[in-house]
Amino acid sequence: LTFHLEQLEKLAAPTTVTKMSLWTLGQSDEFYRNYKRPHSLAGILMRELDISPQQGKQIMVHRKTIQRLADNIQASRVLLKKLKNLCLHKQKVFRDRMVKCQDILTPLQVVKLLLWVDNNQSTLSHVCPGWVSERINVKNGNGNKANDNAEEQQQQASSAGAQRKKASSDVDASNKEGSAK
Repeated sequence: LTFHLEQLEKLAAPTTVTKMSLWTLGQSDEFYRNYKRPHSLAGILMRELDISPQQGKQIMVHRKTIQRLADNIQASRVLLKKLKNLCLHKQKVFRDRMVKCQDILTPLQVVKLLLWVDNNQSTLSHVCPGWVSERINVKNGNGNKANDNAEEQQQQASSAGAQRKKASSDVDASNKEGSAK
């Protein structure tokens, strides 16, 4: 998740050329009026880019729109940063809660808890206000991905539990045979 959010931040960051264009278009009207002075940046750009007076007028007309776009880019970057921080916080909270659960419960009980949570969303939303905002529901073409993973984990935990019971009963049987001899 962090990787994808960082990629979005990179995509939303303007390139050097875009930054220069946005900066230039964000200047006051005076910046553009002084283009006839030989050492003004506006004059240099006009000469280097060979901008005609007609093109100069068109640029002036679109300056407000471009400035609005620049503001939108900046607002998007701020929102992405907030989203990233929120996701990191929620991941930490979930990880901390899961560590506490795993310290107390057996693996099978943890899986049962996760399945119960997935299957009882309405109960949780009534009992725990704000629960819905804590959930991230991921669906794939086959149904609920979280539920699919939890069911797979439950099957693995059940299989591991059965193996432990069999091993334990084998040890008990072996101990009984040894004490009978």
